[in-house]
Amino acid sequence: MTERTIARRYIRALFGLALEQGDVGNVLRDLERLSAKLAQEPAALAALLDPRTGRIAKQALLERLLADATRPLTRDFAAFLVDRGRERILLIAVEELAAMGNEHRGAAVAEVVSAAPLDADARAALVARLAEMTHLTITLDEKVDASLLGGMRVKVGSMLLDASASRRLAGLRDDLLRVALPSR
Repeated sequence: MTERTIARRYIRALFGLALEQGDVGNVLRDLERLSAKLAQEPAALAALLDPRTGRIAKQALLERLLADATRPLTRDFAAFLVDRGRERILLIAVEELAAMGNEHRGAAVAEVVSAAPLDADARAALVARLAEMTHLTITLDEKVDASLLGGMRVKVGSMLLDASASRRLAGLRDDLLRVALPSR
């Protein structure tokens, strides 16, 4: 079982509790603030992830970092992860909890990487097609990567659609290498 799969189980439990309490938004904001603080304090992040740092020291560090957390559930979740030696889950908790919230609301964020910026018509057509495929309300997160040469890569949840020219060229290259050349 992968680390991310294990992390999702913990975060799904957190999501369920937050949903019961009607606090998904507040817990997400608490975790976003924690994530921002860890990004601003590399020494704190290193201490949290260092296996040589004791559990009590990690708990104290999280108490300091979560001092402004509005929900006890957030503090309890972080403490639980430290008790289980799963502090790394805090690094992806924001992303996963937000995705679970979107899924619960019937929405998703599509990560689109294209060779050139999309115009309004292409953007609208892509949103409509993805909504039709997934039966979700789609929001685009667009990035431009000229190394794709043309086309785009789209990721919605675990679904990846790669219609980039670079992938097509790589596939063509592989096909050509598999063709047996006639001997002379």
